[in-house]
Order: sequence, then C-alpha cells, then structure tokens
Amino acid sequence: MKLKRIAITIAVILALIVGYRLVQLIKRKRIEKNLVVQEAVIPVHLAKVQAGPIESLVNFVGEVRGLNEANIYPKVAGKLIKKVVDEGVVVEAGQTIALLDRDEPAMDYKEVEVTAPISGVFTGYLVDLGTKIDPQDPLGSVADTSIIKVVANITEKDINSIKKNDLAKVKVDSYPEREFDGKVDMVKAKIDQNTRTAEVSIRIDNKEGKLKTGMFAKGRIIKKAYQGVLIPIDAVLKEQDSSFVYISDGKAAVKRQVFTGLIQDSLIEIVAGLKVGEQIVIVGQDNLRDGAKVEVGQ
Repeated sequence: MKLKRIAITIAVILALIVGYRLVQLIKRKRIEKNLVVQEAVIPVHLAKVQAGPIESLVNFVGEVRGLNEANIYPKVAGKLIKKVVDEGVVVEAGQTIALLDRDEPAMDYKEVEVTAPISGVFTGYLVDLGTKIDPQDPLGSVADTSIIKVVANITEKDINSIKKNDLAKVKVDSYPEREFDGKVDMVKAKIDQNTRTAEVSIRIDNKEGKLKTGMFAKGRIIKKAYQGVLIPIDAVLKEQDSSFVYISDGKAAVKRQVFTGLIQDSLIEIVAGLKVGEQIVIVGQDNLRDGAKVEVGQ
C-alpha cells in the first residue's frame, strides 16, 4: 500500500513537470509566432567611385648643384693673401678670384692671380687667408646656376624603372609651398656596392635664381601618369588575403571583392571590382555584413 502511494506521488510530480514544460513551450511558440523581429539599420555615409589621375612615383632626397661646375686651382704653389671675390658673386671666365704670394726668397715676381675657369657663380673659398696651397688643391669652385641639377641616389629596386626625360617635381626648404619642375638628365648605370644605390641627375631651369648650390632638395620622379579608378583608402577592408568594399543603393549594403593598385595620398587605385559612378560605403563599413540594411546620413 505504501509503495503504491509513492508510485502515485512520483507519477503526479512527473505529470506536473511535463505539463509545466508543455505550457512553457506553447507560450514560447506563440511569442515567436507573434513577434516581429526588426533587423538593425546601420547608419552609413556613401561616396561615388571617381576617376582621377594616378602617378607611379619614386621619391628621393638630394642636393642642388650647378649643371656646370668647376673647381678653381692655382697654377703655382703659394700662400693665399687676398680674397678678391665674395661668395655668391657672378664671375666671368678668366676673372681674378684670389691672389697668392709664392713666398720664395731671392726671387723677383708679382703676386699670382688665381682665375675662374668658367663663367658662373663663385660658390665660396675652401681655404683661409694665410693658408699655403699647391696646384692640386682647390681654392674654391664656380658653378653655372642658370640651369641647375639635383643629384640624388636612387635605390637599386627603383633605378631600372627610371629613364632620361622622366618628369620630376622638386621642393626645397626655402620655398616650402613651391614645386620646381625638372626632368631626369642622367641615370648612372653603376650601382654603388656599399649603399646599393645609383646616382640620378635632375635638370631644372633656374633663371629666377631661387635654387642655390648646396641646398637640400626632396621630391619625386614620375615614372608614368594615367587616369584610373580611385576611392578613399579607408573604404577598403581586409579579409585574410582579400580586399573588399561595401557598395550600396542607399537601402542595403552588398559586400564586393576588389583588387587594389597604387596609393595616392588618402586614395587607393582600384584595378578591378568597381566602376566609376557606383556608390560605396565610406563611413560605417566596419559594422556591416553582406545584405545589411543601411540608413544614409548627410
């Protein structure tokens, strides 16, 4: 009799548990049936894919020099006793630059004139007054600066892509807002074994006289220029080894793989995957997934 009561009690408890779970399941099904789940709408900003100029560049730093430069050497040994010309003065070929005293006893002679070998700007003295110099020692130099050259060392990986007459843009610290146009005038074939660079000379018209020999210069050599497809670099997302963007019609976002090329400041070239005029997401793309609903902000 006692066992029978226990069995009845257990059966009742099990029935109550089953009944409770059944009621909960029915409630959940009703909620799921009546609940309208609204997908989140992601705020984004859009921009049209544009066509724009693309430049294949090699950046460089270098030094401004006269296109034609010549050191000034005395014809005989002697002591520098007078500096005739000041640094930066324009001189003619054969003009006296300095006077030497041969300082040899028991000889009757005049002071020795040291003259400029070419016309140009006297760039300065390399020795002080009273210094004795020999014929193999340069006293100074003269540079024709109506046309100057910027001499730069280009890395081994870039040198083969540069050729004579490539366009160059050059800047100097004295004129930070200005770019000077030039052209590649010479590309040395030999690579320096220590620096793994080769020397390149860029020719620039300097009739205004703004560029001075010895100035530090920096700039870029334009290997080629063309029109391409450009978008903001921040619009491109990475996924493993692939790049992709989100395009949108203003209502939803669609994920699309793209293939990228050169970087132009804050823009990047798209070589495949997009057409000019298509709209891409440029703000909010990190929160998107393929097919997500979007709301376009102003």
